[in-house]
Amino acid sequence: MNIVFETPRLILGQFTQDDAPLILELNSDPEIVKYVHEPVLTTEEQAKKIIVDIILPQYKNNLGRWATYQKVIMSLLAGAD
Repeated sequence: MNIVFETPRLILGQFTQDDAPLILELNSDPEIVKYVHEPVLTTEEQAKKIIVDIILPQYKNNLGRWATYQKVIMSLLAGAD
């Protein structure tokens, strides 16, 4: 993970293709994807495609969705746009 910003409690970083299971978990919930205008995902391959085609290209323009982790447990809280 490429760390973008860090606080005493949180780490914000860029998603990578290794985060496909996390993107699948988030984007398999219709209540979440209605806000990002992406399809509901059912496979990790679909999640990798979202990462490669949508998320990673945004980083080239210093835009995008950031993975937000709690330092204590290093679990993903959310993907923030």
